[in-house]
Amino acid sequence: MKNVLMFTYAYAPSFNAGVQRPLKFAHYLPCFGYSPTIITAEFAKNVKDEEGIYRIRNDILECELNGGVKALLLRLTRRILYQSGIWWGYNYFWYKKVLNTLPKILNNESPDIIYATYPPVEPVMLGIAASRKAQIPLVVDFRDGFVFEPFAPVFFPAAMRNKKTEKYIVDNSQHIISATEPITNYFKKTYRRCSASTITNGFDRSDWLGIEKFDLGSKISIVYTGRLSGAGAGRTIDPLLKAIDHLTAEERKSILIHIIGEITEWERNELRSRYGDISQVIGTVPRREALRYQISADILLLVTGEQYSSTATGKIFEYLVSGRPILGITGQTVARSIIETTGTGICVNSDIREITNALRKIIKSHPNYDFYNPIENEISKYSRKELTGQLAKVFDKVLNNCKA
Repeated sequence: MKNVLMFTYAYAPSFNAGVQRPLKFAHYLPCFGYSPTIITAEFAKNVKDEEGIYRIRNDILECELNGGVKALLLRLTRRILYQSGIWWGYNYFWYKKVLNTLPKILNNESPDIIYATYPPVEPVMLGIAASRKAQIPLVVDFRDGFVFEPFAPVFFPAAMRNKKTEKYIVDNSQHIISATEPITNYFKKTYRRCSASTITNGFDRSDWLGIEKFDLGSKISIVYTGRLSGAGAGRTIDPLLKAIDHLTAEERKSILIHIIGEITEWERNELRSRYGDISQVIGTVPRREALRYQISADILLLVTGEQYSSTATGKIFEYLVSGRPILGITGQTVARSIIETTGTGICVNSDIREITNALRKIIKSHPNYDFYNPIENEISKYSRKELTGQLAKVFDKVLNNCKA
């Protein structure tokens, strides 16, 4: 067994969108000869350190979560320091706190290789610090774009600083992996000597063990799980609602939209006032409950921002294994490509006419959807265990190159 030190800001039991990727990598790496140790943030409700996991508190963020004037001032200060280009991340004090513990961690764990995942940028900077201190190789994982198609807009000073930071990351890592091909291609094109490859997100069938379907009623149940506009990146249900306005009264009465997860106050009010007869806002539920809604649906709704070609949310991979057809309002994104190559649904742009036609097709063909022809060989490529095997091969190659 070789030892890998994994830096990830979010980790279980947190329900953050970025948790599943490092969590599943850590779970399956021992199958491929690597013993993981996790360095992550600890929040007030999280468990304490356990074997193989160092949880280091982010005191500033905890103060902000308490609310009040002090929290508002802290949040504003962090934003100013980041957007002005002074800080390269919002969690600088957490970074410094972890940095002080690195000598002890490196001494205790004796890692052979470092893995660090973005976002946020602090785990990656810690990975560089650990790599340089221990003189061992670093593999950086970009779940989202940093300079290329950033998740959130940045002002000019921050954008210039991010370009320098990204080059520093590439110069100090032995390999870059990313969750989508457009991000990988960006690194290869921008940094000629950059070694980069793609390892997508995926699913773990064991997550569905013991989960049973339940009855969502006689109407065509269209289920959305996750966050909407509050998640940024142009994700909004507004085009779907406008398309529903173009349906006939009879068509409209045949569907029921279930929203499982966090939505904005505007979306909640809009659904309640104008679409209360055809929508049901469930709110945030435990992950297994969300999976239960997915397997019980007639149609699974996927909404992504269209301005970024690299978009492929983690939710799409859960949808693949649910065994239910997907309606993707996706534009020309990686998410669309995945749905089409796996034969798991129908995709449209956020054009009102396209969405209306897709809804009518669903209503007319229910329950036998001709656009749902899943290709198991394509779906199985996104198995978390298989993807972790790809990561282990990257580790093997990097370590062999360092010995040569």
